Parts: sequence; C-alpha cells; structure tokens
Amino acid sequence: MKSISRRALVLYLIMILFLVGSGVLFFNLVTHSEEWAMNKANKHLYNSGSLATAGDILDINGTVLVSTKDGSRSYNKDKSIRLGTLHTVGDSSGYIASGVQSAFKDDITGYSLVDGVYNLKRYGKGNDIKLTLNAKICKVAYDALKGYKGTVGVMNYKTGELICIVSTPTFDVYNKPEDIHTDTSGKYEGIYMNRFFSGLYTPGSTFKVITAASAIENIPDIYEQEFVCKGKIQIGEGYVICNGEHGKISFEQALNKSCNCAFAVIAEKLGTQALTTTAERIGFNSAKNLISGKVYCEKSRINLSNAKTLDLGWAGIGQYTTLINPCQMLTIISSIANGGEAISPDLNLFDYACSFDRGLSLSGRIIRKPPVLFFKQHIFTPLVKGCDSPDMELKKKNKFCNFIYANPDAHPRRDQLFYVIGQIRHVDSLGPHLNNVGNDISRGSQNWRELLVSMKAPYKFSIAAENASFLGYNTEKLISSFQARTVPIYWGDSSITEDYNPLAFVNANGLSDDELIDMVKHIDEDDSLWCKMISEPPITESQSKKISEEVENFYDFFMRIFDNRPIHQKKRAPCGFWNGIYKNFFERNASPLLIFERFFKR
Repeated sequence: MKSISRRALVLYLIMILFLVGSGVLFFNLVTHSEEWAMNKANKHLYNSGSLATAGDILDINGTVLVSTKDGSRSYNKDKSIRLGTLHTVGDSSGYIASGVQSAFKDDITGYSLVDGVYNLKRYGKGNDIKLTLNAKICKVAYDALKGYKGTVGVMNYKTGELICIVSTPTFDVYNKPEDIHTDTSGKYEGIYMNRFFSGLYTPGSTFKVITAASAIENIPDIYEQEFVCKGKIQIGEGYVICNGEHGKISFEQALNKSCNCAFAVIAEKLGTQALTTTAERIGFNSAKNLISGKVYCEKSRINLSNAKTLDLGWAGIGQYTTLINPCQMLTIISSIANGGEAISPDLNLFDYACSFDRGLSLSGRIIRKPPVLFFKQHIFTPLVKGCDSPDMELKKKNKFCNFIYANPDAHPRRDQLFYVIGQIRHVDSLGPHLNNVGNDISRGSQNWRELLVSMKAPYKFSIAAENASFLGYNTEKLISSFQARTVPIYWGDSSITEDYNPLAFVNANGLSDDELIDMVKHIDEDDSLWCKMISEPPITESQSKKISEEVENFYDFFMRIFDNRPIHQKKRAPCGFWNGIYKNFFERNASPLLIFERFFKR
C-alpha cells in the first residue's frame, strides 16, 4: 500500500510539474512569440541576418520607400529620399531599432499570434504599410541639413500625422561605409539613432512657452507685471545674459521678444516646485511614450531639486540641466497651435477617421461627428422645441446653480467658472471633483445620463464647461442641461452657436469674469428673462436642418468605405484561419448597413 501511495504521489507531482510547465510555456508563447518568430534565424523572413521578405513601405502619396525584390529589400532610387527617410524606414539589418522595419516588423511580415507568418508562406509577401511621411518634404529637409548633425520634424497639429522625420548623420544602404563599425573619429556617432525619437537636447528658448504656461497658472497678476531688460540681470549670485536690451516690457512682450531677463525673473518668482510641476504635467519625467503603439520616444527630463537661484533663472529660459526630446517638443508646440489640445503624434497612416474639428477633411479621410449622435433620437427631438410652460418650470427651481464633474485635470477655466459663479450665490458641486454636497454622481452607473439630468433639474443654472477648448468640440455638457430645463453657462467650443441657439444659453466664451457675473446675476434676478431663455428652442429649425444633413453625410461617409464587394473582402488582406471565420459570420449574419446601424445607433 505504501508503494502505491508513493507512486500516486510521484504521479501527482509529475502532473503538477506538467501543468506548471505548460502554463509557463503558454505564457511565454503569448508574451514572446513575436520575438521567436522574428528571430534572425527564421529563413522565411531573413537572409544572412537581413530582412529579405516583407511588405512594401510607402509614404502618404504612395511613393514606395522600401519593397522586396529578388529576395532582398530594395530602397527608393532617389538618393536624397533614401537617406532622408532611412531612420524612419529603418535598415533591413535592424540596427536602427526605431525604424519601421524593426518596430513594425510584425505588421510588414503579416505575423499574428494565431496564424504566424501565414500570409508570407501563402502569398510570398507580408503586409504593406502606408506612413504619414511625405517623401518629397523629407528630401527637402535632408538636403537643407547639409550633413550637419541634427533632426527635422514636421507634424500636422490637427491630426498628429508626422509629415517629415529626418535624422543626420545617416548612411546610404546601397553604399554603406566599410568602417562604420570600426571608426574611432566620431564621424559616425549616433548614426543608428533616430534623433527625432531618441535624442535629448537642451531646449533653450523653446522652453519659455512652458515657463510662460506655469506663470499664467501660478502668478495671478502676471499680465499686469512689467519687467526691465538692460541686456543682463542679476539673479541670485550671478547674472543672466539677454539677447538684447528690451527696456520696460510686459509679460506678453517678453514672450514675443524671447527676453531672457524677464523669464529668468519669472522663473525665480515661480520657484522650483511650480516650474517642475508644470513641466511634468506637460510630459517631462514621464515614462517613455509610444508613437503609433510601436516606436519608443525618449522622455524629456527636468530636475531642479538642487538648483540654486541662478540655476533656476537659467532653467526658466531652457538652460541648466533640462533636456527635451524633439518629438515631445513638437507635440507641445502643436498643442499651442491647436488651441491647447495636444494630439498624439502618429506615424502609421489611418484610412478614415472621425473628428470634432470643423472643416477638416484631408482629402475626404476625416469627417466631423455631429454632437447629436451622442444621444438617442428621443433625446434629440425635444431639443428642437422650447419649453411650453416656462412659468411652471421656474416654480420647480429651488436651487441656484450646479457643477458636476469628475475629471480634475481639465482646462483651468472650468474650475474658475465654479468659483466665479460662486461669487453670486453658492454653487453646488454634485460630482466627485470639488464636491461640496456629500454624495456624488458616479459615471459608472448604468443610467448615469438620466441621473445627470435628474440631478440638474432643481437648478436654475448649470455650469456646462468642456474639459478643453477646441474648435468644434462639444459634448453632453450642454444637452443634458437643456434636458433638465436649466439655463446652461457654457464654455469650451468657440463655434458653439453654430450647433445650438445662442438665445437659449449663456455663452461664457470670450467674457471676462465681471461680464459673466453681471450677465448671470441679471438673468437670476429677472424671472421673465429666465423664462424667455427657457422657452427658446435649444436647436433652431435652420440648425436642425443642418444637423440632419450632417448626420446623413456622416452615414454616407462610412457607407462609402464599403463598396460592392462581399463584406469579407472589404477588410485588408486575408490573414489565415480566422479570416474564414469572419467571412462566414458576416455572410450569414449581417449586411454592411446593418453592422453600421448597430454600431452607431445603439
């Protein structure tokens, strides 16, 4: 019996070890399968350590940057294009780690966890990939650099599309220097590094926009302050030198003239903590960012913990020990051009997209999503009609104004409205952010939209501020206030009157605090005026007609994506076993229109 028991124990142990081993193998298969499949020993993909078989890499205009010919990778014939795009495209040997051929190798080889390199084995080629790059612009940038060490980046600040990325020094893959790995003179230093993504540089005066942002946020009277520039100024134990003698200047003039003296003084007033906090909120010292989910972008760095007063002055003008990544700097500047909204840089060209932005089409690839599509038809329809009995609604209003938000990191103007309107009468904050009533609304609730309306209903006014000010960007903030029959106090989209009746709400865009207080106070004290605003239709007839056209165009935009081919063919190239599953599902269950309606009209 003892012998049987021991054998059983051994078997149990073997089973446990087998299960543990299987679990470890499965975990490694899921997490590291791509690395195994992409190993340079895989002769399906590599020839003598170089990528030999993969899809084409094209620029935004369809110019082929890299393709496969006769079992090897072939690059663009134009030498300047070839050299100017090399660090983005990458070399077939994989030395340029941030290049598309390395970072996107699973995409261009057609690899998937389930099917492996199915496409490659079946069709002899991986998937093509289209980049946001414009090869002609990269060529101009490369020629302009004239061999100097540096980088050039150009981004569409509305979409995040990276139009130009050039890094030098570089090399010609068709005439690679024989001493590239042995030279000790330094002429090939950083030759495999894409300086745009991986470089770190002293920001200099470009950092002044960050110092300026910190000043606006932390120095209440910054716009009233004056600075004196005599070409240099003493800060602590030393001097900061300026690029000129600007005399007596305002804060705005200091930024316009890039005055070192003024910004050194501003940095001193801010202190190390405030300046560091602003920089970190913008992205300094954060984890590495991924571009298009594939390419690592080196984090920018700021450390003022040991900074003396003079060091802080120099830090305010982008000197001292601060370092910034070019891609991140471009993102910061783009956010300023975009009205404060930062768009993530993207390298992989999208086919179609929805946007809030008005008038942005990019050759028909982008369409604005009408705000009313956030809501169901039974919600939208009453908005075309004003309140029939405003006097009865007024009798229900036993409270002044509400503020319902959860996100603490929105534009500062939103919270400012809470305090400004609070100067008239007490404002109830019903959400988690700045809550002053106890229980708060939870967005995670299944019926949170209905709950939002019911919580607003007892109030005469609702602060309806967006999380950011962005042309065309307006969400449920205004509509839920209209549903509750309150007068919205709106801030955010400067073009909001194109979507909604300006007579039905208080438009705080462009109003000073005093002007806003006077307007809201006047409406609050004049019942007839409040009733008149409530009786106004939130959406006029002309706006309703325009919205209907926008919705129809929106549907048409998506339906044009689907052509007359069978739906399983509307996707990109077939990908192994699962393609048949998807094909059967779509053919059995749904037409393109039905799928679309289910998605957008749920």
